[in-house]
Order: sequence, then structure tokens, then C-alpha cells
Amino acid sequence: MNRVILSIFICCYANLSFSQTKWIEIEYKDIFNKKHQIKELLTTDKLSFIDFWGLWCKPCIQQHGELKKLEDKLPNRFQIIALDYKDEKSNWTKFVKDSKSNWIHGKVGQKAILDLKIFKFPYNVLLDKNGELICEDCKIEEIETLIKSKESKK
Repeated sequence: MNRVILSIFICCYANLSFSQTKWIEIEYKDIFNKKHQIKELLTTDKLSFIDFWGLWCKPCIQQHGELKKLEDKLPNRFQIIALDYKDEKSNWTKFVKDSKSNWIHGKVGQKAILDLKIFKFPYNVLLDKNGELICEDCKIEEIETLIKSKESKK
């Protein structure tokens, strides 16, 4: 009985540790097709909001509008990393240029989506400067509250 409980604990702890570190290992390609990892972007004191989206996803496009409003409301308080999935490069780059956002934009492939177990879009995570998971599949209102609460703890 004790072995079963210990095995369950170890298994759950391993999954927790993985879920907190898998996000910083994400590989994406920028507009110039250069490979990067999320951990390269975690050098600031800002929180990082990673948004998985696609042009084919209407709620994703709507969320971009909400994110722009939040960014205007809380300028320079967090960074947005928008990672597109499945769109043709020409359509995606045109959208990025037309959006005139100062977000970090990239593309992820199917392997990343499957490895991260993302089954719906839009999907997002909020990470602290160390890559620790603060919120997964967050609502915009939650993000604002979390950003303000993290700042008040400084």
C-alpha cells in the first residue's frame, strides 16, 4: 500500500515538474525562419504571456484585440509572445505586419503542440521571469489580476 502511494506521489510530482519546465523549452521560428526557445526571452523582470493561436481560429483573433487593450492598460508590465500554428507563412507574416503590435511573434509546429498537449485554441500560459508557470489557459481578466498581484509582492 505504501509503495502504491509513493509511486502515485512520485508520478504526480514528476508531472508537476515537467509542466513547469516544458514551456521554456518550446522551440519556435521567427519571421526570418530562425529557431529560438522561450527561455531566451525570460531575461527581463516582466511576466511572459505565451499565446498559441492561428488565423483560422476566430476566438484567437478576438483574443488578440483583448490583449491589445490589456497591453494598453498595463504598458511595459508584461511581454506577449504570440505563437502561430498551422498558417501559411505569407498569411501569417502579413497579419503580423498589419497588426502593428510590438509583440514577439513566432511559429510553432505540430510536434510542439502535441508535446505540450494543447488541444484547443486559443491557448495560453503566463510565466514568471524564471519560467515558472503562473497560469495555464488564463482568461484576460485573470491575467490583469495576476500581473497586478505579482507587482504588489515586489
